[in-house]
Order: sequence, then structure tokens, then C-alpha cells
Amino acid sequence: MESSTLQGDSRRATALIALIKSVHTLIFAGMGACVLRVFYSGITGRVSRLTWVSLTAVIGEGLVFFGNGWRCPLTDMAEDLGSSNGTVGDIFLPGWFARRIPEVSSTMVVVGLAGMGLHRLASTRGK
Repeated sequence: MESSTLQGDSRRATALIALIKSVHTLIFAGMGACVLRVFYSGITGRVSRLTWVSLTAVIGEGLVFFGNGWRCPLTDMAEDLGSSNGTVGDIFLPGWFARRIPEVSSTMVVVGLAGMGLHRLASTRGK
């Protein structure tokens, strides 16, 4: 009877890990889209409500990331349940790139913000 309880706990943990990684993957994709939106807006100068929503999401994620010691809380949750690796970036990307996602995405956001600032400055000078 004890063996079946352990098996049930193991299956439950495996299902929870799969759920956490699925949610993590959706958030990862959404945040990637937000970073690309901010970058695109900076390059093209086309700033919309979606740009501001995206920027707010990116800043919010950055605060959560920073507040958790530069680790995603969902990674911690998956690893606490027994997952050997709770990250999702390495599912889609080569490991060397997945490890650099924070640096790459942060750089893209900074470039986007700088571009938006420059476009704004140029438009105010032309008036």
C-alpha cells in the first residue's frame, strides 16, 4: 500500500511539473513578444498602447525576477517538485543562448526605449 502512495505522489509531482512548465512556456512566449514589441517600437518609432502594455509587463517581470534573486519563481517551483531543470528557454533555444536570455532581452528593451526616446526627440524638434 505504501508503494502505491509513493507512485501516486510521484505521478502528482510529474503532472504538476508539466503544468508549471506549460504555464512557464506560455509566459516565456508572451514576455518574448512583449520584448519584441518594445524593440520594434523603438526601431520604427511606432509607439502604441500595446507598446506601453508590453513595457509594463516587461518591467513587472523584471521586478519579479530581481525580487527572486535573478531566478524565475516558476523555475524554483518546478525544481522543488523534483524537476532536474525548471527552465523553459532551453526547450526552444540552444543552451548557450538560453543562458543569455536575460542579457539579450534586457539589451533589446534598452535599445527599444532609446529608440523611442530618439524618435520622440526628433518629432518635437521638427515642430
